[in-house]
Amino acid sequence: MNDTRAQDMLSIDVPLAEFVQGGVPLGFIVLAFLLLPLLLHLLLRRRGRRVMTESSPGRFEARAVLNTSERRLQDDIERLLPRLFPPRARLLARVSLAGFLHSPDRHDLATIGASQVDFLIVDAEFRPICAIEYQGDDLYATTTPARSQTPAPDWQMRRALRLSGLPLVAVPDRYDDRQLQDLLREVSWMRPVVAA
Repeated sequence: MNDTRAQDMLSIDVPLAEFVQGGVPLGFIVLAFLLLPLLLHLLLRRRGRRVMTESSPGRFEARAVLNTSERRLQDDIERLLPRLFPPRARLLARVSLAGFLHSPDRHDLATIGASQVDFLIVDAEFRPICAIEYQGDDLYATTTPARSQTPAPDWQMRRALRLSGLPLVAVPDRYDDRQLQDLLREVSWMRPVVAA
């Protein structure tokens, strides 16, 4: 009888899983470990993610920080700086919000992400006085349709600046010297509270 029982256990009718502890066939486990790297590679490749290192190939090109109209605005602001702002005030271009704003709330800090202002006027100690956004094409007009087309990061930037107490000067695409001087004069007396 013992021989018959052994033959029954080895017969094809008995599932292979009964012979593997835990009920998972050994072949399946080996196959999964062999296919796992291939599946991970396909998933990462499909999403466009590559593992990058310092020596990974790629292509970057240097480009001008400001376009022609932004350079004109920069020149115009720099000409007005000595007349409207404290001595040794400076104009910085393309400044990341995270470079001059901080929040103890990680969620709030994450909302500004990689946002930047077109220009930032700072005092002699590099404390921010005001942020300047060059609007171009009246993107931020006060009409409702124009406001609804404003990209999400811009409202997040405006919110962060408002909560910090730092004024934002919105310069329209078409401005004259008098208009620019009036816009800057409105904020030239303000000084934000800067944490030590």
